[in-house]
Amino acid sequence: MKKVLIITYYWPPSGGPGVQRCLYFVKYLREFGWEPIVYTVEDGEYPYHDNSLYKEIPDGITVLKQKAREPFSIYKKLIGLKSNEKLKPNVVAEKSKRPFFHSIATWIRGNVFIPDARMLWIKPSYKFLSEYLKTNKIDAILTSSPPHSVQLIGYRLKKKFNIPWLVDLRDPWSRIFFIRSLKMTSWAKKRNEKLEMKVLQHANQLVTVSKYCSIGFKEISGRTPVVITNGYDSIPNEIESNKSDHFVLAYGGTLSGDRNPELLWRELNILLNSDNNLRKKFKLLFIGAIDPAVYESISNQGLKDILETYPALSHEEYIKKISSATSLLLIGTKNDPGVITGKFFEYLALKKPIIAISPKNSDVELILNQTNAGFNSDYNDPIKIKEILNWLIDIYTDTKVFKPNLEEIDKYSRKNLTKQLADLLDSICNR
Repeated sequence: MKKVLIITYYWPPSGGPGVQRCLYFVKYLREFGWEPIVYTVEDGEYPYHDNSLYKEIPDGITVLKQKAREPFSIYKKLIGLKSNEKLKPNVVAEKSKRPFFHSIATWIRGNVFIPDARMLWIKPSYKFLSEYLKTNKIDAILTSSPPHSVQLIGYRLKKKFNIPWLVDLRDPWSRIFFIRSLKMTSWAKKRNEKLEMKVLQHANQLVTVSKYCSIGFKEISGRTPVVITNGYDSIPNEIESNKSDHFVLAYGGTLSGDRNPELLWRELNILLNSDNNLRKKFKLLFIGAIDPAVYESISNQGLKDILETYPALSHEEYIKKISSATSLLLIGTKNDPGVITGKFFEYLALKKPIIAISPKNSDVELILNQTNAGFNSDYNDPIKIKEILNWLIDIYTDTKVFKPNLEEIDKYSRKNLTKQLADLLDSICNR
Protein backbone atom coordinates (compact mmCIF):
# COMPACT_ATOMS: atom_id res chain seq x y z
CA MET A 1 0.00 0.00 0.00
CA LYS A 2 1.31 3.44 -0.93
CA LYS A 3 1.91 5.98 1.83
CA VAL A 4 0.92 9.64 1.97
CA LEU A 5 2.22 12.09 4.56
CA ILE A 6 -0.63 14.45 5.47
CA ILE A 7 0.49 17.70 7.08
CA THR A 8 -2.30 19.55 8.86
CA TYR A 9 -2.40 21.90 11.83
CA TYR A 10 -5.95 20.94 12.78
CA TRP A 11 -6.37 17.44 14.17
CA PRO A 12 -8.24 16.02 17.19
CA PRO A 13 -8.61 17.22 19.89
CA SER A 14 -9.21 20.29 17.70
CA GLY A 15 -12.87 20.88 17.00
CA GLY A 16 -14.52 23.17 14.48
CA PRO A 17 -14.61 23.00 10.68
CA GLY A 18 -10.84 23.08 10.06
CA VAL A 19 -10.28 19.54 11.33
CA GLN A 20 -13.02 17.81 9.36
CA ARG A 21 -11.50 17.60 5.87
CA CYS A 22 -8.25 15.78 6.64
CA LEU A 23 -9.83 13.70 9.39
CA TYR A 24 -12.31 12.14 7.00
CA PHE A 25 -9.78 11.73 4.20
CA VAL A 26 -7.74 9.71 6.69
CA LYS A 27 -10.81 7.71 7.67
CA TYR A 28 -11.35 6.41 4.12
CA LEU A 29 -7.98 6.52 2.31
CA ARG A 30 -7.06 2.91 3.12
CA GLU A 31 -10.09 1.73 1.15
CA PHE A 32 -8.49 3.25 -1.96
CA GLY A 33 -4.94 1.94 -1.58
CA TRP A 34 -3.31 4.68 0.52
CA GLU A 35 -1.93 4.49 4.04
CA PRO A 36 -2.11 7.95 5.65
CA ILE A 37 0.57 9.18 8.04
CA VAL A 38 -0.47 12.36 9.81
CA TYR A 39 1.85 15.13 10.95
CA THR A 40 0.27 17.75 13.20
CA VAL A 41 0.94 20.15 16.04
CA GLU A 42 1.25 19.11 19.67
CA ASP A 43 -0.92 21.15 22.05
CA GLY A 44 -2.03 23.61 19.38
CA GLU A 45 -3.96 26.83 19.94
CA TYR A 46 -7.41 25.65 18.87
CA PRO A 47 -10.57 27.78 19.05
CA TYR A 48 -12.55 24.66 20.02
CA HIS A 49 -11.80 21.23 21.46
CA ASP A 50 -13.81 18.16 20.51
CA ASN A 51 -12.62 14.86 21.94
CA SER A 52 -15.52 13.02 20.30
CA LEU A 53 -13.65 13.21 16.98
CA TYR A 54 -10.99 10.76 18.17
CA LYS A 55 -13.36 7.90 17.43
CA GLU A 56 -13.30 8.83 13.73
CA ILE A 57 -9.56 8.01 13.47
CA PRO A 58 -9.01 4.46 12.16
CA ASP A 59 -7.00 2.04 14.29
CA GLY A 60 -3.26 1.97 13.73
CA ILE A 61 -2.90 5.38 12.07
CA THR A 62 0.55 6.88 12.65
CA VAL A 63 0.26 10.42 14.02
CA LEU A 64 3.47 12.44 14.32
CA LYS A 65 3.48 15.61 16.43
CA GLN A 66 5.79 18.53 17.01
CA LYS A 67 5.31 21.51 19.31
CA ALA A 68 4.96 24.99 17.87
CA ARG A 69 6.01 28.29 19.37
CA GLU A 70 2.89 30.38 19.05
CA PRO A 71 2.60 34.10 19.85
CA PHE A 72 -0.97 33.98 21.09
CA SER A 73 -0.11 34.59 24.77
CA ILE A 74 1.16 38.06 23.80
CA TYR A 75 -1.83 38.66 21.54
CA LYS A 76 -4.26 37.71 24.32
CA LYS A 77 -2.65 40.14 26.74
CA LEU A 78 -2.89 42.94 24.21
CA ILE A 79 -6.61 42.46 23.56
CA GLY A 80 -7.47 41.81 27.21
CA LEU A 81 -8.08 38.04 27.20
CA LYS A 82 -6.97 35.69 29.97
CA SER A 83 -4.28 33.13 29.13
CA ASN A 84 -6.77 30.25 29.36
CA GLU A 85 -9.37 31.90 27.12
CA LYS A 86 -9.68 30.61 23.58
CA LEU A 87 -9.25 32.87 20.58
CA LYS A 88 -12.20 32.79 18.24
CA PRO A 89 -11.71 32.11 14.52
CA ASN A 90 -10.85 34.98 12.18
CA VAL A 91 -14.38 34.97 10.85
CA VAL A 92 -15.71 36.14 14.20
CA ALA A 93 -15.22 39.81 14.95
CA GLU A 94 -13.86 40.19 18.45
CA LYS A 95 -15.35 42.94 20.59
CA SER A 96 -12.23 43.91 22.52
CA LYS A 97 -12.26 45.88 25.74
CA ARG A 98 -8.91 47.31 24.64
CA PRO A 99 -9.48 48.53 21.06
CA PHE A 100 -6.13 50.38 20.82
CA PHE A 101 -4.13 47.30 21.76
CA HIS A 102 -6.38 45.16 19.60
CA SER A 103 -5.44 47.39 16.66
CA ILE A 104 -1.73 46.99 17.45
CA ALA A 105 -2.08 43.21 17.75
CA THR A 106 -3.88 43.07 14.41
CA TRP A 107 -1.12 45.10 12.74
CA ILE A 108 1.52 42.75 14.17
CA ARG A 109 -0.43 39.74 12.92
CA GLY A 110 -0.62 41.20 9.40
CA ASN A 111 2.92 42.56 9.10
CA VAL A 112 5.15 40.38 11.28
CA PHE A 113 3.58 36.94 11.23
CA ILE A 114 3.61 36.12 7.52
CA PRO A 115 1.78 34.20 6.19
CA ASP A 116 0.13 33.65 9.59
CA ALA A 117 0.77 33.28 13.30
CA ARG A 118 1.87 29.62 12.88
CA MET A 119 4.99 30.61 10.94
CA LEU A 120 7.19 29.63 13.91
CA TRP A 121 6.09 26.02 13.35
CA ILE A 122 7.66 25.88 9.87
CA LYS A 123 11.33 25.48 10.80
CA PRO A 124 10.98 22.81 13.55
CA SER A 125 8.51 20.89 11.39
CA TYR A 126 10.84 20.91 8.40
CA LYS A 127 13.72 19.70 10.57
CA PHE A 128 11.66 16.95 12.21
CA LEU A 129 10.12 15.68 8.97
CA SER A 130 13.42 15.81 7.11
CA GLU A 131 14.84 13.33 9.63
CA TYR A 132 11.71 11.19 9.39
CA LEU A 133 11.81 11.05 5.58
CA LYS A 134 15.44 9.91 5.58
CA THR A 135 14.42 6.58 7.11
CA ASN A 136 10.77 6.22 6.09
CA LYS A 137 9.56 5.82 2.50
CA ILE A 138 6.72 8.16 1.58
CA ASP A 139 5.07 8.11 -1.87
CA ALA A 140 3.34 11.50 -1.67
CA ILE A 141 2.89 14.53 0.56
CA LEU A 142 -0.42 16.32 1.11
CA THR A 143 -0.48 19.71 2.86
CA SER A 144 -3.83 21.19 3.86
CA SER A 145 -4.34 24.82 4.87
CA PRO A 146 -5.12 27.25 6.44
CA PRO A 147 -2.94 28.00 8.29
CA HIS A 148 -0.90 28.52 5.13
CA SER A 149 2.36 28.10 7.06
CA VAL A 150 1.62 24.39 6.55
CA GLN A 151 2.17 24.87 2.81
CA LEU A 152 5.64 26.31 3.41
CA ILE A 153 6.59 23.15 5.28
CA GLY A 154 5.53 21.18 2.21
CA TYR A 155 7.39 23.55 -0.09
CA ARG A 156 10.68 23.00 1.74
CA LEU A 157 10.22 19.23 1.83
CA LYS A 158 9.42 19.19 -1.89
CA LYS A 159 12.62 21.09 -2.69
CA LYS A 160 14.76 18.74 -0.60
CA PHE A 161 13.25 15.31 -1.34
CA ASN A 162 11.31 15.87 -4.60
CA ILE A 163 8.41 13.75 -3.35
CA PRO A 164 5.14 14.28 -5.29
CA TRP A 165 3.32 17.07 -3.49
CA LEU A 166 -0.43 17.74 -3.43
CA VAL A 167 -1.46 21.17 -2.10
CA ASP A 168 -4.94 21.33 -0.58
CA LEU A 169 -6.31 24.86 -0.08
CA ARG A 170 -9.48 24.99 1.99
CA ASP A 171 -9.66 28.80 1.77
CA PRO A 172 -8.20 31.54 -0.40
CA TRP A 173 -4.79 32.84 0.69
CA SER A 174 -3.96 36.40 -0.38
CA ARG A 175 -7.60 36.95 -1.37
CA ILE A 176 -9.25 35.76 1.84
CA PHE A 177 -12.20 38.00 2.73
CA PHE A 178 -10.67 39.40 5.95
CA ILE A 179 -7.26 40.24 4.44
CA ARG A 180 -7.90 44.00 4.46
CA SER A 181 -8.61 43.98 8.18
CA LEU A 182 -5.02 42.81 8.82
CA LYS A 183 -3.73 46.28 7.88
CA MET A 184 -0.83 44.94 5.81
CA THR A 185 1.81 47.31 4.51
CA SER A 186 2.66 47.06 0.82
CA TRP A 187 5.84 45.15 1.77
CA ALA A 188 3.92 42.61 3.86
CA LYS A 189 1.30 42.18 1.14
CA LYS A 190 3.96 41.51 -1.51
CA ARG A 191 5.79 39.10 0.81
CA ASN A 192 2.60 37.16 1.45
CA GLU A 193 1.78 37.00 -2.26
CA LYS A 194 5.33 35.86 -3.08
CA LEU A 195 5.07 32.95 -0.63
CA GLU A 196 1.69 32.02 -2.05
CA MET A 197 3.07 32.00 -5.60
CA LYS A 198 5.98 29.74 -4.59
CA VAL A 199 3.54 27.16 -3.31
CA LEU A 200 1.13 27.41 -6.24
CA GLN A 201 3.93 27.06 -8.80
CA HIS A 202 5.95 24.23 -7.23
CA ALA A 203 3.17 21.83 -6.18
CA ASN A 204 2.63 18.80 -8.41
CA GLN A 205 -1.11 19.41 -8.17
CA LEU A 206 -3.44 21.94 -6.55
CA VAL A 207 -6.77 21.12 -4.94
CA THR A 208 -9.39 23.46 -3.55
CA VAL A 209 -12.95 23.30 -2.28
CA SER A 210 -15.08 25.27 -4.75
CA LYS A 211 -15.33 26.46 -8.33
CA TYR A 212 -14.80 30.11 -7.45
CA CYS A 213 -11.79 29.33 -5.26
CA SER A 214 -10.32 27.40 -8.19
CA ILE A 215 -10.88 30.40 -10.49
CA GLY A 216 -9.18 32.69 -7.97
CA PHE A 217 -6.07 30.55 -7.68
CA LYS A 218 -5.91 30.20 -11.47
CA GLU A 219 -5.98 33.99 -11.83
CA ILE A 220 -3.04 34.22 -9.43
CA SER A 221 -0.87 31.36 -10.72
CA GLY A 222 -2.11 30.35 -14.16
CA ARG A 223 -2.79 26.84 -12.82
CA THR A 224 -6.29 25.45 -12.36
CA PRO A 225 -6.79 23.56 -9.09
CA VAL A 226 -8.94 20.44 -9.08
CA VAL A 227 -12.13 20.95 -7.08
CA ILE A 228 -12.80 18.41 -4.34
CA THR A 229 -15.46 19.94 -2.16
CA ASN A 230 -15.92 19.31 1.52
CA GLY A 231 -18.52 16.67 2.27
CA TYR A 232 -20.53 14.77 4.82
CA ASP A 233 -20.31 11.47 6.64
CA SER A 234 -23.30 9.24 7.17
CA ILE A 235 -25.81 10.37 9.79
CA PRO A 236 -27.08 7.62 12.16
CA ASN A 237 -30.75 6.74 11.63
CA GLU A 238 -31.68 7.58 15.20
CA ILE A 239 -30.35 11.11 14.66
CA GLU A 240 -32.02 11.50 11.26
CA SER A 241 -35.41 10.79 12.87
CA ASN A 242 -34.88 13.40 15.59
CA LYS A 243 -37.61 16.05 15.25
CA SER A 244 -39.02 19.01 17.15
CA ASP A 245 -42.66 19.89 17.78
CA HIS A 246 -41.88 23.45 16.66
CA PHE A 247 -40.98 24.92 13.29
CA VAL A 248 -37.23 25.32 13.87
CA LEU A 249 -34.97 27.25 11.50
CA ALA A 250 -31.42 26.40 12.63
CA TYR A 251 -27.98 27.84 12.00
CA GLY A 252 -24.75 26.16 13.12
CA GLY A 253 -21.16 27.39 13.17
CA THR A 254 -19.53 30.81 13.36
CA LEU A 255 -21.12 34.05 12.24
CA SER A 256 -19.43 37.45 12.20
CA GLY A 257 -21.14 40.81 12.31
CA ASP A 258 -20.15 41.66 8.75
CA ARG A 259 -22.16 38.66 7.50
CA ASN A 260 -25.31 39.57 9.42
CA PRO A 261 -28.33 39.14 7.05
CA GLU A 262 -30.44 41.98 8.42
CA LEU A 263 -32.99 41.82 5.60
CA LEU A 264 -33.69 38.18 6.48
CA TRP A 265 -34.53 39.10 10.08
CA ARG A 266 -36.76 41.94 8.91
CA GLU A 267 -38.69 39.80 6.43
CA LEU A 268 -38.99 36.93 8.91
CA ASN A 269 -40.52 39.25 11.52
CA ILE A 270 -42.99 40.62 8.95
CA LEU A 271 -44.00 37.06 8.02
CA LEU A 272 -44.49 35.96 11.63
CA ASN A 273 -46.43 39.09 12.53
CA SER A 274 -48.92 38.18 9.80
CA ASP A 275 -49.69 34.81 11.42
CA ASN A 276 -49.79 34.68 15.21
CA ASN A 277 -50.24 30.89 15.30
CA LEU A 278 -47.12 30.41 13.20
CA ARG A 279 -45.16 32.76 15.45
CA LYS A 280 -46.06 30.66 18.50
CA LYS A 281 -44.65 27.57 16.78
CA PHE A 282 -41.55 29.18 15.24
CA LYS A 283 -38.04 28.98 16.70
CA LEU A 284 -34.78 30.47 15.45
CA LEU A 285 -31.96 28.23 16.68
CA PHE A 286 -28.28 29.23 16.72
CA ILE A 287 -25.41 26.92 17.67
CA GLY A 288 -21.82 28.16 17.74
CA ALA A 289 -19.68 31.29 17.98
CA ILE A 290 -22.04 34.07 16.95
CA ASP A 291 -21.08 37.73 17.05
CA PRO A 292 -23.19 39.53 19.69
CA ALA A 293 -24.04 42.13 17.05
CA VAL A 294 -26.04 39.46 15.19
CA TYR A 295 -28.15 38.69 18.26
CA GLU A 296 -28.62 42.42 18.83
CA SER A 297 -29.86 42.80 15.25
CA ILE A 298 -32.29 39.89 15.65
CA SER A 299 -33.65 41.44 18.84
CA ASN A 300 -33.98 44.85 17.22
CA GLN A 301 -36.08 43.28 14.46
CA GLY A 302 -38.53 41.95 17.06
CA LEU A 303 -37.43 38.29 17.03
CA LYS A 304 -35.98 37.93 20.52
CA ASP A 305 -38.98 35.90 21.69
CA ILE A 306 -38.29 33.10 19.16
CA LEU A 307 -34.51 32.97 19.59
CA GLU A 308 -32.77 29.93 21.13
CA THR A 309 -28.96 29.87 21.41
CA TYR A 310 -26.20 27.41 22.29
CA PRO A 311 -22.41 27.83 22.38
CA ALA A 312 -20.09 25.75 20.20
CA LEU A 313 -20.80 22.06 20.89
CA SER A 314 -18.88 18.87 20.20
CA HIS A 315 -19.51 17.61 16.68
CA GLU A 316 -21.62 14.74 18.00
CA GLU A 317 -23.76 17.04 20.16
CA TYR A 318 -24.01 19.56 17.33
CA ILE A 319 -25.39 16.98 14.89
CA LYS A 320 -27.96 15.79 17.43
CA LYS A 321 -29.10 19.33 18.15
CA ILE A 322 -29.28 20.60 14.58
CA SER A 323 -30.99 17.44 13.32
CA SER A 324 -34.06 18.40 15.37
CA ALA A 325 -34.60 21.41 13.10
CA THR A 326 -37.37 21.65 10.54
CA SER A 327 -35.13 23.57 8.14
CA LEU A 328 -31.56 24.83 8.00
CA LEU A 329 -30.05 28.26 7.44
CA LEU A 330 -26.76 28.87 5.66
CA ILE A 331 -25.13 32.32 5.62
CA GLY A 332 -22.31 32.85 3.16
CA THR A 333 -19.70 35.57 2.80
CA LYS A 334 -20.64 38.86 1.19
CA ASN A 335 -18.93 39.44 -2.17
CA ASP A 336 -17.23 36.02 -2.09
CA PRO A 337 -19.23 33.47 -4.08
CA GLY A 338 -16.63 30.72 -3.62
CA VAL A 339 -16.95 30.18 0.13
CA ILE A 340 -18.72 26.92 1.00
CA THR A 341 -18.57 26.07 4.69
CA GLY A 342 -18.19 22.46 5.78
CA LYS A 343 -21.52 22.53 7.60
CA PHE A 344 -23.34 23.01 4.28
CA PHE A 345 -22.61 19.41 3.33
CA GLU A 346 -23.79 18.11 6.68
CA TYR A 347 -26.96 20.09 6.03
CA LEU A 348 -27.29 18.11 2.78
CA ALA A 349 -26.76 14.84 4.66
CA LEU A 350 -29.69 15.65 6.96
CA LYS A 351 -31.93 16.00 3.88
CA LYS A 352 -33.79 18.96 5.31
CA PRO A 353 -34.85 22.11 3.44
CA ILE A 354 -32.03 24.66 3.25
CA ILE A 355 -32.30 28.39 2.74
CA ALA A 356 -29.08 30.27 2.07
CA ILE A 357 -28.07 33.91 2.09
CA SER A 358 -25.02 34.23 -0.14
CA PRO A 359 -23.99 36.03 -3.36
CA LYS A 360 -26.08 35.38 -6.44
CA ASN A 361 -24.73 32.50 -8.60
CA SER A 362 -22.44 31.43 -5.75
CA ASP A 363 -21.14 27.88 -5.42
CA VAL A 364 -23.70 27.37 -2.66
CA GLU A 365 -26.53 28.37 -5.02
CA LEU A 366 -25.23 26.07 -7.76
CA ILE A 367 -25.13 23.06 -5.41
CA LEU A 368 -28.58 23.83 -4.02
CA ASN A 369 -29.92 23.87 -7.58
CA GLN A 370 -28.04 20.66 -8.43
CA THR A 371 -29.37 18.76 -5.42
CA ASN A 372 -32.80 20.43 -5.28
CA ALA A 373 -32.15 20.85 -1.55
CA GLY A 374 -33.18 24.48 -1.17
CA PHE A 375 -32.89 28.04 -2.40
CA ASN A 376 -30.46 30.94 -2.14
CA SER A 377 -30.95 34.69 -2.00
CA ASP A 378 -28.46 37.50 -2.18
CA TYR A 379 -28.07 39.58 0.98
CA ASN A 380 -29.76 42.61 -0.60
CA ASP A 381 -32.75 41.03 -2.34
CA PRO A 382 -35.87 41.44 -0.14
CA ILE A 383 -38.17 39.98 -2.80
CA LYS A 384 -36.15 36.75 -3.08
CA ILE A 385 -35.77 36.50 0.70
CA LYS A 386 -39.55 36.79 1.04
CA GLU A 387 -39.97 34.03 -1.60
CA ILE A 388 -37.68 31.55 0.15
CA LEU A 389 -39.35 32.19 3.52
CA ASN A 390 -42.74 31.53 1.97
CA TRP A 391 -41.30 28.35 0.42
CA LEU A 392 -40.31 27.19 3.90
CA ILE A 393 -43.82 27.75 5.21
CA ASP A 394 -45.26 25.80 2.26
CA ILE A 395 -43.01 22.86 3.16
CA TYR A 396 -44.04 23.05 6.80
CA THR A 397 -47.70 22.73 5.81
CA ASP A 398 -47.09 20.15 3.06
CA THR A 399 -43.90 18.05 3.33
CA LYS A 400 -44.42 16.65 -0.19
CA VAL A 401 -43.33 20.03 -1.59
CA PHE A 402 -39.70 19.21 -0.66
CA LYS A 403 -38.13 16.63 -3.01
CA PRO A 404 -34.31 16.64 -2.79
CA ASN A 405 -32.28 14.76 -5.40
CA LEU A 406 -30.71 12.01 -3.28
CA GLU A 407 -28.39 10.76 -6.04
CA GLU A 408 -26.83 14.20 -6.43
CA ILE A 409 -26.52 14.61 -2.65
CA ASP A 410 -24.68 11.27 -2.45
CA LYS A 411 -21.89 12.68 -4.64
CA TYR A 412 -20.83 14.76 -1.63
CA SER A 413 -20.33 11.86 0.76
CA ARG A 414 -16.83 11.92 2.23
CA LYS A 415 -16.14 8.39 1.05
CA ASN A 416 -16.83 9.34 -2.58
CA LEU A 417 -14.75 12.51 -2.22
CA THR A 418 -11.86 10.56 -0.72
CA LYS A 419 -11.85 8.31 -3.78
CA GLN A 420 -11.35 11.46 -5.89
CA LEU A 421 -8.41 12.43 -3.68
CA ALA A 422 -6.88 8.94 -3.92
CA ASP A 423 -7.19 9.02 -7.72
CA LEU A 424 -5.40 12.38 -7.73
CA LEU A 425 -2.60 11.03 -5.52
CA ASP A 426 -2.25 8.09 -7.92
CA SER A 427 -1.99 10.45 -10.87
CA ILE A 428 0.79 12.62 -9.43
CA CYS A 429 2.79 9.52 -8.50
CA ASN A 430 2.48 8.06 -11.98
CA ARG A 431 3.65 11.16 -13.87
